[in-house]
This record gives sequence, C-alpha cells and structure tokens, in this order.
Amino acid sequence: MELELIPGSEASAPEASKSAKDAAIENRIGMPQKLTGPPRGKLRFRASAVYKEVLADHLLPAGLEIQMDVATGKNLARLCHGQSADYALSKDNYAMVGDALRAAATHGQADLVKALVATCFYDSATMLPALLEASSKGYLEVVEALLKGDMSKADPVAVDEKEGKSALHRAMVNGHEDICMRMIDALPSAAAARPLNKQGLDPFAATREEDLGPVAKRMEKYLAEKFPVE
Repeated sequence: MELELIPGSEASAPEASKSAKDAAIENRIGMPQKLTGPPRGKLRFRASAVYKEVLADHLLPAGLEIQMDVATGKNLARLCHGQSADYALSKDNYAMVGDALRAAATHGQADLVKALVATCFYDSATMLPALLEASSKGYLEVVEALLKGDMSKADPVAVDEKEGKSALHRAMVNGHEDICMRMIDALPSAAAARPLNKQGLDPFAATREEDLGPVAKRMEKYLAEKFPVE
C-alpha cells in the first residue's frame, strides 16, 4: 500500500535529505505486502453441504450460500453445488483453532466448543490442550464434544509434550470418575488406558500417588469390565 505524503511535512522533504535507512524503510512500506494465512484470531469456516452456524470469528471462503435463521438471529452458511472445502489450505489455521478451543474449554463453554468442533478445521493434536483443560476441571460435556469430533477426535491418552501427562491422567488424579469412564469408553483396548507420564507412571499409579487409591481401584474395575479378558 502506497503512503500518501502530506506537502510540507518532513516526509515530503527532498530525497537528498533522507538517510539511507529512512529511504529503505519507505521503499519497503510502499511495496505490496504478501499476507500468509488468515488474520490473527480468525478461524477458517469448514463448510459442508448442510447449513452451519457462522460465528463472529469465522473467516468465510468465497462463494458460500448464506442465510439468516430468523428464529434465532444466527447466520448460517453452506457450500454451493459443486463447491468443496479446502482441507489442505486449512492447516495454517490449526493453532488459532486450538487457542479458541482451549479458551472455551477452560471456561466450560460446552456450546461454543461444540460449535467450533462442528465448523472449524483441526486435527487430534489441535484438540489436546482443550481436552487437558476440560479433563482437569471436570467439564464432562466439553470432554464429550472433543471426543466426538467429526473431522478428528481428541485423544484421551496422548501425552502432552510440555506437561508430560495425558488427559486421562488429569481426570483421574482430580477424581473426575465420570470423565475417566467416558475416556475409557473411547479407547480401543485396556492396554491403551495405561500411557506413562514423565515420571513413568500410568494414570492408575499416578492417582495412587495422590492418595486417591479408591478412585484408581474403581477405574481399574471399570476398565476390566469394559475389556474383559477372554
């Protein structure tokens, strides 16, 4: 974008009076700036053949069919005939989606989490910070929404690189047994329920370390009932 200079200002002084640094900065500002990715805080809208709610932070691709639900006042959008969502392009937005999910999960905003899961682009790793927060705080509805993602599902036994523990660890050491059971239900096997944290403890052992032996015992019983040994 070219800067318009005001006559009589220092910026409109003869070129010879400018330093080399000032001239370089002015030239750089005058060059077309290439933008990569969506604006900060904007979330790419994952449209489909059915109408989905458009949130305030959504960035819509061109060509969508848009209407307003007069009953709720919400804006809705869907793909036009022959149009498709660009999943490859969307990867530049995963980090911002992860931030939005985590903020909503931290405050227990289950409806917002559900809306983000239904209308944004993400992968399992994108959802992990939100799952960790909801598991620790005991927000069952949020956890369920993250475990039921339609594009990808949050992994309850994925060990976070920074914290060194899984969402199942967090839920169990905080005594949220309903969340623990929901996570166990989402696992493929009994062995999968025993990821190791950075101390080398699985969720059951870590829970006993926190003097919550009865919780660990009940969850081990639930695990055995879910995956009986044949």
